[in-house]
Amino acid sequence: MSITVAGLTDEEFIVTPDELAQLELVTQSATGATAKAGTVKATGPTLKTFIASYGKTPEDFKLVRFTAKDDYRVTLHENGIQNWDVILSISPLAEKEQPLRLLIPQAESGQWIYGVVRIEFE
Repeated sequence: MSITVAGLTDEEFIVTPDELAQLELVTQSATGATAKAGTVKATGPTLKTFIASYGKTPEDFKLVRFTAKDDYRVTLHENGIQNWDVILSISPLAEKEQPLRLLIPQAESGQWIYGVVRIEFE
């Protein structure tokens, strides 16, 4: 599976979990406020690391929108992009969570979107 990325470069492009795995990875766990959210363990690059791999900084963007395969969307604004630990989790993921899941320990678990297939930078 692949993730479409728009607005990070002049042209839209595709990135795969295998390509994300080539970046510096972090592993972190966080527990959501509800039993349904549970505890999530995530391994992947941070959003900041991903942005930096394209020569950009978090300050270059007003928002980042993540869209899941079921069309659920989460939007991070400047504060979240610049100050939160946003992990682009590529493992461990159940099939329904693939190709990408967000883990944002500082945010409500409703923003820990999974099944991400599109990332838009503005």
